[in-house]
Amino acid sequence: MDINWSEVIKLYSYREILDLQSRSSMTEDEKLEKKNLEAMRYALSSKYKTTGREPTEPVVQENKTDSDAS
Repeated sequence: MDINWSEVIKLYSYREILDLQSRSSMTEDEKLEKKNLEAMRYALSSKYKTTGREPTEPVVQENKTDSDAS
């Protein structure tokens, strides 16, 4: 039996995103984790795969704005 690891990662990432979205208040670390999971999900999506490029590590930089301070 062949295991399609891309599908496994995509499904696991999607489950993690849903879990994080269900929380009413998230810490800064959880917000960053959610952004990374969304980037990973996009990299594994069929739309991204059709470009012929290899998926890269998702990189999310923290953006400190006035709205984040509240």
